[in-house]
Amino acid sequence: MKTFVVIYYLEQDFKINRLIEAESQEEAVKKIQEDGDLISFTNSKGIYHELKRSDVKLIQMGLAKKQNAAQQQNVN
Repeated sequence: MKTFVVIYYLEQDFKINRLIEAESQEEAVKKIQEDGDLISFTNSKGIYHELKRSDVKLIQMGLAKKQNAAQQQNVN
């Protein structure tokens, strides 16, 4: 299983990151497309997000960089 980071750009300097677990990038894209007009998820910090797809200006996705154990502890 791979981890992909999805970045939703809403305004000029406002973006929301989302992590998606999938076997391939194609599978991750399908998961994003299944959201429909209302995108809702809880991020890795436990914060719930809900946004309208029509408010999203750009969606980018790429393979997430792996963090070492020390970095992961600092995130929480």
